Amino acid sequence: IKAKDGQKARILDIPIEGYKHGIHDTLHGHTSGRSLSDALIAATNKDYGVAGKAMVAHLLSNIDRVMAQARAEMATFEALVEARPPDAHGGIHGRVRQRFALIAAGGEIATAAGLTGWATGTAQAAAYAVYERWLNAQARFNEEGERFHLIHWHSRSCNRCPTRNGGLSNGPDGLKQVHKHSFVHTGPIVSEKSVKMPSACIFLA
Repeated sequence: IKAKDGQKARILDIPIEGYKHGIHDTLHGHTSGRSLSDALIAATNKDYGVAGKAMVAHLLSNIDRVMAQARAEMATFEALVEARPPDAHGGIHGRVRQRFALIAAGGEIATAAGLTGWATGTAQAAAYAVYERWLNAQARFNEEGERFHLIHWHSRSCNRCPTRNGGLSNGPDGLKQVHKHSFVHTGPIVSEKSVKMPSACIFLA
């Protein structure tokens, strides 16, 4: 099933490959990425919720001042994006960058309140780095134009379905049969008409 733009904006697909230590840039004194991940899991299982309560208290202490700071931080993030080529503007890109701008603002507000221990600008830089990874991934998908497709034939509802009438050892147009009613195809997005078979339902893998 092909995801719609609204779904893509709400559930972001962000590649994590290419970091120095798996999903980590630095090990913070640990011997491996696995060791750091295990330490983070153990720490968050032991201590959690404290910073959240402190953040809420900070927000409520002077809501007008905090809102003004949030708008300023979001504008800072937007300025970073505006410096990029036009591919970062409008449509789903505009919606996603607003989400990252809010994340950056939240991190900087928490830092200013003394809740993170980070240097000023760290949250902005981190949010922008992840946003840029997402943006570059979108550009790569558009350029390649190739995905895996799973084609499932509706054998229960279509009397002409090939799998209902004895099955196929090889799918149409070079499709490879991987299940009784399923075929895998690599290449440009295909349509029901292009595969020349009735009642085809196409899923993007």
